[in-house]
Amino acid sequence: MRTIPFEPEHLLQIDDVVQVLSEIEKSNLQAKGEHAKAAGITTTIVDDNGNILACGGIGIMWPGSGEAWCVIAEKTAHSASLMKFLRSVFDGWIKDNNLLRVHAMTKEGWQSGESFLRFLGMKKECVLQKMGPDGINQVLYARIM
Repeated sequence: MRTIPFEPEHLLQIDDVVQVLSEIEKSNLQAKGEHAKAAGITTTIVDDNGNILACGGIGIMWPGSGEAWCVIAEKTAHSASLMKFLRSVFDGWIKDNNLLRVHAMTKEGWQSGESFLRFLGMKKECVLQKMGPDGINQVLYARIM
């Protein structure tokens, strides 16, 4: 497992994620990837054969504060080795960029998303009503250093 420079089209190459998205979400994913690359820290994680396992980053909002994001291939989402690798990458970003706060959101009721954010050392802050693009509530988590 290794990191390679992130490119927005990598998000569309995570087949089992893209298959569950609507056409609007797919086009939005590409746009979000372009914004993420411009706004902060990004990377793509690949396996030894070059298959994309995950893409993620932290969009820097202002010095010391950022918003984390991650898209993980469903087939490897429960891989302990991938989760440990993601955590080490995430911890490195925080240290290297002197971040004091990093937050992320996930859909309310999506236990895998909330478990992943807790694994990254984040704590639940609040529920954001009607925050999602489809009007669904989002749960805000943050890690304060």
